[in-house]
Amino acid sequence: MVFCQKASSNHYANVNYLGRYIKRPPIADSKLKHYDGNNVIFKYLDHKTDTYLETSFSVFDFIGRLIQHIPDVNFRMIRYYGILANRVRSKLLPILYKFLGQTEKAQLILPSYSSLLISNFNLNPMICSKCNNHMIHVLTIYRNTASHTLLGYHNHLSESTFC
Repeated sequence: MVFCQKASSNHYANVNYLGRYIKRPPIADSKLKHYDGNNVIFKYLDHKTDTYLETSFSVFDFIGRLIQHIPDVNFRMIRYYGILANRVRSKLLPILYKFLGQTEKAQLILPSYSSLLISNFNLNPMICSKCNNHMIHVLTIYRNTASHTLLGYHNHLSESTFC
């Protein structure tokens, strides 16, 4: 049985209604009354009579009805509307931040490869390990390797006769 509620102009009620279904499982554990290996008995609210009723399904029928509520892969359950809608977000969010007295979040600055090696391994990849001169970055080759292999490659370079 599918219950489709009538449209409401009260956005607060709409958000509460949707929130019950978006962040929660389709049926609460407290609604499941009995399982005997063959049948599942559960309680539900009949919206027409506003009373709780119990019903029984075979396990396969119950699972079939339950998996209808599992969204497809990459299906977005929550879409933005109102002030967070993509079309008006860039215009309205600065106004909202100003109204609330908040500052916008600063852009996240990602650390560079060199700074990560220096902070984690105490190894500056831009300093030659043989002659200690500063190197100039010319080319980056991306490989699907582990960090210990890169460190081994760096040590191998220090033993070579480039300098």
